[in-house]
Amino acid sequence: MPRKRRVRAADVAREAGVSAATVSYVLNNTPGQTISEPTAKRVREAAKRLGYVRNTAAQTLARGKSGFVIVDASDFATQESAALFTDPLIKILRTFKYEPFMTWWPKENGAQERSERLLGLARVTNPEIVITVTPLDQELKDSLEGLGVESVVSVVATPYALTPALELPTKTQVDYLANQGHTHILFAGTNDAQLSPAVQIREDAGKHHAQKRGITWTALPRHSDAYDLSQELKRALETYPDATAIAAYNDVDALTALFACHLAGINVPSEVAVIGVDNEKYGELSHPALTTVSYTFELDESQYDAFHQYIQQTGTLGILNDPTKVIVPHVIKRDSA
Repeated sequence: MPRKRRVRAADVAREAGVSAATVSYVLNNTPGQTISEPTAKRVREAAKRLGYVRNTAAQTLARGKSGFVIVDASDFATQESAALFTDPLIKILRTFKYEPFMTWWPKENGAQERSERLLGLARVTNPEIVITVTPLDQELKDSLEGLGVESVVSVVATPYALTPALELPTKTQVDYLANQGHTHILFAGTNDAQLSPAVQIREDAGKHHAQKRGITWTALPRHSDAYDLSQELKRALETYPDATAIAAYNDVDALTALFACHLAGINVPSEVAVIGVDNEKYGELSHPALTTVSYTFELDESQYDAFHQYIQQTGTLGILNDPTKVIVPHVIKRDSA
């Protein structure tokens, strides 16, 4: 059986009723061209209908660029939250035919190690763009540009810009539990010093949002392990017999709460419901399976174009001025709540 012929740019041009050059400009996002959006859209739709796939190797040779983009998520404390945040960015980058990959070097290993790894990776991959969550220090940025990185940008301008995004999942927890009929929620968070600022943000957000919903919010003392938390739960439920739910800082704390309830002889969910954040893979394997809050990252077509322009402008601080406008949290309902 003869092999199916590869769809070429000339085929897309005929389908869209434009020149081959226009197809090349549109699909390669060539800067400096004045092609109307209706024409560009017609080209993209024609390429999609025909199943056109660009020859990435040929494109790289023609452009003299690697097409690689490093998306560094080391600002996140856990790999799960890093992956949740960066996965949509990676999908967007792929629509522009970049080859992105996420890096995550926990802060516990030190800022110096992160810098050395980022520079080492840039040396061997020759990325066009490096995207970080918060801005890099000027010395590291200069070093990356000295290695030939064309653009070094950050998703937000300051760490504080992430605060509203950190609050969203906890507000979603409160709304879900309130709608389930719970009137008193306990908050469980780790005493890990590295996570302390983020835990405090979610604790405060939950308290304020619970007050708006007319329900009670009680933060448990920060725990170090499941046994520690089990003791705090026993004391809390003796003091607050109307407490019927636990909102945890993240899924690790929620899984710890499940085990703590087991140690304390507390049935989940008939006596206490438990809900986490981040949709960590082990949550669905727990018993009972963990209810959690995940989130998606949604941009409309016009925002895609703005995003593409931003990442090509080195030094851009704050690709997203307000992350809450594109982050959409949602509950993954399982057995624990």
